[in-house]
Amino acid sequence: MDQAPPLIAHVILRLADGAMENGVVNLINRTPPDRYRHAVICMADADDFRNRITQPGVEIVELHKKPGKDPGAYLRLWRALRRLDPAVVHTRNLPAVDMVVPAWFSGRCRIVHGEHGRDVVEIAGDNRKYNLLRKLVSSTVDRYITVSRDLESWLGGTVGRMQTVKDQTNLAATFIRLYGMLGENATRVRVMMIGDGALRAQAQAMLADAGLENQVWLPGDRNDIPDLLRAMDNQIYS
Repeated sequence: MDQAPPLIAHVILRLADGAMENGVVNLINRTPPDRYRHAVICMADADDFRNRITQPGVEIVELHKKPGKDPGAYLRLWRALRRLDPAVVHTRNLPAVDMVVPAWFSGRCRIVHGEHGRDVVEIAGDNRKYNLLRKLVSSTVDRYITVSRDLESWLGGTVGRMQTVKDQTNLAATFIRLYGMLGENATRVRVMMIGDGALRAQAQAMLADAGLENQVWLPGDRNDIPDLLRAMDNQIYS
């Protein structure tokens, strides 16, 4: 019996009229069906725009995420991915960037995140909260796809001195909040903060107060950064 082609699960906010959404539909319709299968997971919902998908057998999942914070959406996505068992999960843009976390926990799929442009709340690309969120989840992403060199450069992660300008204490605070959202799966999450400086002790104290000092490694200055980054990849897929 022939093996089914690998499945790509596209995770987007909603399937409705839009440039990015049109690109997803065109990609699905123009991919040879013997190469890949597709599913679309809408964190919110899908309207009649779904009828533009002409490729047969494309499942559309609606998670009906509530506006603002909806921790249950993470669990609903995890369950959908466990059922679909995709080879690749492709999240897109800011509304789906944190969905790479439940995707990572769902199985041994490869994770791709695409940025098609900046959201109106971060048009200048300097929104501290959202940039920290991207840094926090970046270790779970296998590949980034952007529509411009500007976005590619903007998405690059950093390793640097722990000074106010780098704001690692905000990263620590974001990790503490994320850890609290993940429930029983939270113990698998790790963060590595490489560098030394005035904020290192403060970040360590914040994590210790939250009982998470063993979840985050702050080794100080290192001269083996490539080896450490490769070690992170090995941990993800071990």
